Amino acid sequence: MAIINLAELAAKVAPIEQSTEMLVEEIEQLLPDMVVGRELHMDGDSAAYKCSGKDGTPLSVCKKRFREFVEDKRKASGAEFVNLCFTGGDGTKGGRYLTAVTQGYQEKRVGTQRPENLPALRAWALNEYQGKAMDAHDFLESEGYNYFTGNVRVLETSEEADDTMTQLHQVFKDRGLHDLSVICAEDKDLFMNDGLFLDWNTHELRDCPTPYGHIEHYQTPSGTNKIIGAGKAFFFAQLLTGDTADNIPGLPYFTAALAATYFPTADLLEQKRRLTEQTMPSGKALTSSQSAAAQKKIGKLVRATKSKSCGPVAVLEYLQSCRTEREAFVKVLEAYCSYYGKDEEVLNPHTNETMIWQPLDFLLE
Repeated sequence: MAIINLAELAAKVAPIEQSTEMLVEEIEQLLPDMVVGRELHMDGDSAAYKCSGKDGTPLSVCKKRFREFVEDKRKASGAEFVNLCFTGGDGTKGGRYLTAVTQGYQEKRVGTQRPENLPALRAWALNEYQGKAMDAHDFLESEGYNYFTGNVRVLETSEEADDTMTQLHQVFKDRGLHDLSVICAEDKDLFMNDGLFLDWNTHELRDCPTPYGHIEHYQTPSGTNKIIGAGKAFFFAQLLTGDTADNIPGLPYFTAALAATYFPTADLLEQKRRLTEQTMPSGKALTSSQSAAAQKKIGKLVRATKSKSCGPVAVLEYLQSCRTEREAFVKVLEAYCSYYGKDEEVLNPHTNETMIWQPLDFLLE
């Protein structure tokens, strides 16, 4: 699989005096060869936003940018076809708004200023490429090849664009056509998939073999701690920290009982070591009275343990030993079970009815 060498590309661009024709030709040579049958699944929502320009930009300019934007990514991915995916349908984003009960999904985005050209550009794109609104499942069953105009197919489904791209990608994987499917999106949530990805900004084409991903600590210049990462590892971290962009609550804190297990003080660790190894720090064997004293102190220290905020540093420490989706799910569920009791009453704002939830219900939300 051809990979675009960005350093080499930059070197080609450097000489200003180089003719445009030569520059274009040499850059084209750095692009991967087109793979017959390869399809690029692309986020149409983000593409339209990106190409909408500033307020006052002529719509004709936005349309030109959009065409070029899509074609550039098709070439960079080595794809023959593009599936341009838009969020549409009934407006629930695949049920996300209905699922969010304790806090409204993306509630803080209401009233956010959008580019004035965005609605018109989006409508134009759906018409320009002869898009057809249909359910993603119906589309996948029909395979939708009749809706191609040139080499671009537009899909406006009842789900989020993320969902459509992921399902299309999965169809190729299920058929053993790993090399014929590429995802291109800004949202790091898409890295919960494995396979081929085209970087939204750099056009680097890379193969991500493991969907679990990674998380790591990052501190902003102002000193704010954050978790950065990608894939399912980052997704499970967000289930604890929450996601301010989508107004996802997460957990406020790890309970004292959980903190005693996963964030023990140095004194508590030492008392547990003594009891397990039956030795004093000097290496001398514990007497029966010393063993009983260690046991008693452990109980006292556990009772004195305080809850711990589900901030980035604590969550990173809590999940750092996880290497698989199963391991992360078990630990996150444990945190939810420790925080929420059984038979919690929750008011559903969509139906105005009271529901009885279990810890798993809060986690699924």
